[in-house]
Amino acid sequence: MTGPSLRSFFKARKAYMREALPVELAVLKKGWPYMVGGLISLLVHNWVHNMAYYFAAKYQVYGPYKGPNNNIHDFGFEWFGTAFVDWSFPPGDIVLYITLVIAIVYALRPLVFSFPTRTMNILWRVLTMSIFTVTGRCISFIFTLLPSSAQHCSEDEFDPPKNWGEIFTHLSVSGGCSDLVYSGHMMYAILATCAIFRYAQNWYIKITCLALNILQGFVIVASRAHYSVDVIVAAYTIPAFWCTFAYFVPEDIGPNSVPLPKTSLDVGVPAVLPDSRGGGVPDLELGGATGASSSSVSAAAQASSPHAVAAVEAPREQ
Repeated sequence: MTGPSLRSFFKARKAYMREALPVELAVLKKGWPYMVGGLISLLVHNWVHNMAYYFAAKYQVYGPYKGPNNNIHDFGFEWFGTAFVDWSFPPGDIVLYITLVIAIVYALRPLVFSFPTRTMNILWRVLTMSIFTVTGRCISFIFTLLPSSAQHCSEDEFDPPKNWGEIFTHLSVSGGCSDLVYSGHMMYAILATCAIFRYAQNWYIKITCLALNILQGFVIVASRAHYSVDVIVAAYTIPAFWCTFAYFVPEDIGPNSVPLPKTSLDVGVPAVLPDSRGGGVPDLELGGATGASSSSVSAAAQASSPHAVAAVEAPREQ
């Protein structure tokens, strides 16, 4: 890319971001309570996770898999063996982080490039969904204590929170004990993939994330990070949550369109394209709209500014 074209590129991006930022802020203003709720749910999840570890010690629910206090038999563990068990960095974490990076980059794309959906709408839906999925997970593992498969959950290595103060102050992403149904890694990966399937237009991205989800399910079981049932339950529970929410709340919380520059003929014409996820992407670089949005703007012009339309149509009649 040459110097002039590079400058034009950044100039176009800067112009687009100036137009997109007010729309993003408008969505944030409407959706921030739900987004904050989603973040709070992650903190509550940590507390409940610590409570499960605390009660596992109180009621002597110890691991590891096939340990003296754990009679659970997992066919998935037996099929995969122990090849992935001793990895210093869990393979399930690697696959999860790749999936999340793809989803985050795609969610941030509307801040810089034309896209039918706003970043804040994507974040609103995902964080709102996390409230439901995290709540479902907490209810599942706090009412039924199952022995963890991890080696550090053996009776000799058990190190749970000692009191309620530690339960509410100890922050841990992993390392606790008592099996947590359903898998948190699968929960976050599937949520990210559901968002990709709803908002992305590139099928290569969708198939890649789906393949990563399937791979993650296998490596989680192969590394014995979760029992097979934890992965299987997550595989149908999270999409069920997502689809149910999408059925009852099909529309995003805020506008998805970005205002277009006005011209002298646009007096009285709305300068915002109608919301759309599938077509009609605002194209600020061309100064107009593509696809369905062009006809939408023309219809709006005819309805709200007949004199402007007459001025455009007059040369055609000569």
